[in-house]
Amino acid sequence: MVLGEQAASRPVEMEAMLCGTRAQCNNVNRSSGVVLEGTVFKFSDSIKLFGVKLDPAISMNHHETELVRSCNYHIRALQHIRPLLTLESTKMVALDIVSECLDYCNLFLYDTSSDNLRKLQVTQNALARVVCQAARTCSTTELRHTLHWLPVKQRINYKLCSSDLQGDAGWKSISH
Repeated sequence: MVLGEQAASRPVEMEAMLCGTRAQCNNVNRSSGVVLEGTVFKFSDSIKLFGVKLDPAISMNHHETELVRSCNYHIRALQHIRPLLTLESTKMVALDIVSECLDYCNLFLYDTSSDNLRKLQVTQNALARVVCQAARTCSTTELRHTLHWLPVKQRINYKLCSSDLQGDAGWKSISH
């Protein structure tokens, strides 16, 4: 069971989520919630924890859907102001969108479904088109190469490897 809090703008409501197989989750009475130290936690279908939306199967489908929605909102906003910006300032805004949306907690996406990765890649491609003011028929591979961006799957692998190397370097410096 995973516990979390809803958005701070609302009164604090504690919620809980059951994690497990469908059969395991069906064996639990979900209508009453769970009581822990006198506090009632209502069961939820998904829970947001550290900015990552988790679902009971930990498939990352909920997280990916919210991530794409958020990125598309920012991409549309950038598209509206793009004619007023230079290429360099547009690249800076785009890097903020990528680092805040696509790269945040993407280590959780390491073993996600190919469908989730495809949706994230489509989002990154849309951002590259807006930055470069390219037509929809233009090759996004070339646009990403021009912008020096890795595809989403490679970004996730790179981040995983670089965090692993940073961890190893920190461990070696402590142990020597």
